[in-house]
Amino acid sequence: MARLDAAADRVVQPPLMWLTHPLNNDCNDNAKRHYLAMPIDARPAWALFEQPQCPACSGDRPAVGPASRQRPGDRFVVFQYCISIVFMSFKRSSGVYVVRAGEGTVCKAAPWCVLSLLLGWWGIPWGPIWTIGTVGKNLLGGEDVTAQVAGAAQMPIPRAPGAR
Repeated sequence: MARLDAAADRVVQPPLMWLTHPLNNDCNDNAKRHYLAMPIDARPAWALFEQPQCPACSGDRPAVGPASRQRPGDRFVVFQYCISIVFMSFKRSSGVYVVRAGEGTVCKAAPWCVLSLLLGWWGIPWGPIWTIGTVGKNLLGGEDVTAQVAGAAQMPIPRAPGAR
């Protein structure tokens, strides 16, 4: 394994990583060992987007996303939080939460209120103002975004340029 370096008159060792790494033909043989032969699907890949097949629905629309799991009376809500660093304050929104009919939002809003109360006060002048606003809005139920989520779920899937 060692070779002689004629210019320096010394023995040069190959990098040690090659001693622990399998040879290329071993990698290829291992990959082929677990290969399962399947019939070739001649359809183009874009057919999956044009005609989704879904066993849970009639086949015209995939049953994925929050709007497909919505029950009558459910709402989609986001909560706000505020984080401040001296002269900079940031007001952001959480992800979308599903609030079932008859379910309260206090437990879902609590982490965002605590985050704002701990980290929101420290920015001048907007930190205290935004902290009070975000905590108040969260305790009153958050921001209802049901219309936006339902509208986005009804939008057609955009097609890539050049797709058939």
